[in-house]
Amino acid sequence: MIATTAFSRRLITKQYQLCRSPILVKRTSSNTTSTDAVKEAAIKADIGKSFTERNPFLFQLGVATAKTSAADLMVQVVVEKKKIDELD
Repeated sequence: MIATTAFSRRLITKQYQLCRSPILVKRTSSNTTSTDAVKEAAIKADIGKSFTERNPFLFQLGVATAKTSAADLMVQVVVEKKKIDELD
Protein backbone atom coordinates (compact mmCIF):
# COMPACT_ATOMS: atom_id res chain seq x y z
CA MET A 1 0.00 0.00 0.00
CA ILE A 2 2.79 2.43 0.88
CA ALA A 3 4.69 1.72 -2.35
CA THR A 4 1.59 2.33 -4.44
CA THR A 5 0.92 5.65 -2.71
CA ALA A 6 4.51 6.83 -3.24
CA PHE A 7 4.37 5.80 -6.91
CA SER A 8 1.07 7.66 -7.37
CA ARG A 9 2.53 10.82 -5.81
CA ARG A 10 5.53 10.71 -8.13
CA LEU A 11 3.29 10.19 -11.15
CA ILE A 12 0.98 13.06 -10.19
CA THR A 13 3.94 15.35 -9.50
CA LYS A 14 5.51 14.54 -12.86
CA GLN A 15 2.23 15.23 -14.69
CA TYR A 16 1.88 18.53 -12.81
CA GLN A 17 5.38 19.59 -13.83
CA LEU A 18 4.65 18.76 -17.48
CA CYS A 19 1.50 20.88 -17.39
CA ARG A 20 3.43 23.89 -16.10
CA SER A 21 5.66 24.30 -19.16
CA PRO A 22 6.87 27.89 -19.80
CA ILE A 23 5.47 28.06 -23.34
CA LEU A 24 1.73 28.41 -23.33
CA VAL A 25 -0.14 28.48 -26.62
CA LYS A 26 -3.50 30.18 -26.39
CA ARG A 27 -6.36 29.14 -28.57
CA THR A 28 -6.84 31.41 -31.53
CA SER A 29 -9.70 32.03 -33.89
CA SER A 30 -9.94 30.16 -37.19
CA ASN A 31 -8.55 33.08 -39.24
CA THR A 32 -5.12 32.83 -37.56
CA THR A 33 -2.79 30.13 -38.78
CA SER A 34 -1.05 27.77 -36.43
CA THR A 35 2.38 29.19 -37.34
CA ASP A 36 1.25 32.61 -36.12
CA ALA A 37 0.22 31.05 -32.82
CA VAL A 38 3.59 29.35 -32.49
CA LYS A 39 5.45 32.60 -33.25
CA GLU A 40 3.30 34.46 -30.74
CA ALA A 41 4.01 31.83 -28.08
CA ALA A 42 7.75 32.04 -28.80
CA ILE A 43 7.67 35.81 -28.42
CA LYS A 44 5.80 35.52 -25.13
CA ALA A 45 8.33 32.95 -23.91
CA ASP A 46 11.21 35.32 -24.76
CA ILE A 47 9.72 38.16 -22.71
CA GLY A 48 10.81 36.59 -19.43
CA LYS A 49 14.33 35.83 -20.62
CA SER A 50 17.29 38.07 -19.93
CA PHE A 51 19.39 39.73 -22.63
CA THR A 52 22.07 37.05 -22.34
CA GLU A 53 19.54 34.25 -22.89
CA ARG A 54 17.97 35.94 -25.92
CA ASN A 55 21.27 37.01 -27.57
CA PRO A 56 24.07 34.68 -26.46
CA PHE A 57 26.38 35.42 -29.41
CA LEU A 58 26.10 39.19 -29.05
CA PHE A 59 26.68 38.97 -25.30
CA GLN A 60 29.79 36.80 -25.72
CA LEU A 61 31.09 39.15 -28.41
CA GLY A 62 30.84 42.06 -25.97
CA VAL A 63 32.47 40.09 -23.15
CA ALA A 64 35.37 39.01 -25.38
CA THR A 65 35.91 42.55 -26.67
CA ALA A 66 35.88 44.06 -23.18
CA LYS A 67 38.22 41.37 -21.84
CA THR A 68 40.71 41.82 -24.68
CA SER A 69 40.65 45.61 -24.33
CA ALA A 70 41.24 45.40 -20.58
CA ALA A 71 44.14 42.97 -21.06
CA ASP A 72 45.71 45.25 -23.67
CA LEU A 73 45.42 48.29 -21.39
CA MET A 74 46.91 46.37 -18.48
CA VAL A 75 49.91 45.25 -20.55
CA GLN A 76 50.54 48.77 -21.80
CA VAL A 77 50.34 50.31 -18.34
CA VAL A 78 52.01 47.60 -16.20
CA VAL A 79 54.51 45.88 -18.49
CA GLU A 80 55.44 48.70 -20.88
CA LYS A 81 55.03 51.33 -18.12
CA LYS A 82 53.23 53.79 -20.38
CA LYS A 83 51.30 56.69 -18.92
CA ILE A 84 47.58 57.01 -19.58
CA ASP A 85 48.25 59.79 -22.12
CA GLU A 86 50.56 57.52 -24.17
CA LEU A 87 48.18 54.57 -24.59
CA ASP A 88 47.33 53.25 -28.06
